[in-house]
Amino acid sequence: MISNLRRVGLLIAFPLAIAVAATSVQAQVTKPISALLKSAEQGDIVAQRRLGQAFELGQGVPMDIDAAELWYGKAASSGDVDAMGNYGRLLFAKNQTTGIPWLIKAAERGDAKAAYIAGIALFNGDGGPKNWPAAFVYLTLAVEGGQVSARPSLARVTSLLSAEQRDQGASRLRALKLQLATQQAAPPSRPSADRPVRPSAAAVSPAKASPAKPNPAKPVAARNGGQPAQGAVQAGEHYVQLGAFSDEAKARSAWKDLESRVRPLAGGRRPSFIPAGKIVRLRLQNIDQTSANRLCQTMTVARKPCFVGRQPGKIPS
Repeated sequence: MISNLRRVGLLIAFPLAIAVAATSVQAQVTKPISALLKSAEQGDIVAQRRLGQAFELGQGVPMDIDAAELWYGKAASSGDVDAMGNYGRLLFAKNQTTGIPWLIKAAERGDAKAAYIAGIALFNGDGGPKNWPAAFVYLTLAVEGGQVSARPSLARVTSLLSAEQRDQGASRLRALKLQLATQQAAPPSRPSADRPVRPSAAAVSPAKASPAKPNPAKPVAARNGGQPAQGAVQAGEHYVQLGAFSDEAKARSAWKDLESRVRPLAGGRRPSFIPAGKIVRLRLQNIDQTSANRLCQTMTVARKPCFVGRQPGKIPS
């Protein structure tokens, strides 16, 4: 019972963390896409990150999340902190296990938005085992980095930690702050192209989570003008959560606002309103993973809270 209540407390904040991170992406395309692409292909890390932003937002090119992920991944592997956070966020929307190590990598280098998502995920056990002391660490980094919306989650986590867990978190936090101060004091250097930065999954699970390697292939033009194909949704074992609300009326009101955008991408599925303690979850059930990821990526780009999960059992749509 206690563990269920603890999980519910942060499920409210999780979609908000994703939305906060997504709204911060701003493409900085200061030259034609062709010139930006040429620089990116020649190994310019900033150009690679900006090209990823352009593809994610559809600025100057058709929106193409796969291409955005590819270019963010190249820049992230070369040490660009902003790209690490963006890459981790896109990966997390598709596969939480591969996304969380990159979010942690970015958080430990000063990305407060990545720290916010990582903290919530570590508390809930999304993408790896639950790790409450680590959740305390990353939520603290998020708040101290200016993510005001992370404060209620940090307060909730802190109130649930045992004295031993609080000591573990405080010790890790001091070590990370020292590491961050050392990084900021060191003269900037460009990572070597043949020595890519790879994230450690130690804070999640020493043996399980490992980052996805960026595909070296060049991005291809987005099919269907960059828009997902409609009517191709298959039945599956995943769900898409579009928010958690204090009562069903608010959940239904939120669905009315989202329905025209979501329905074409969900095969006409009706929403489920699922009571969970003091909240009601708004979900689309029984969707195949590819369609669920595609829908959630679209919602994230549209600055709407969304995440994909695997259903514990079959629940009718």
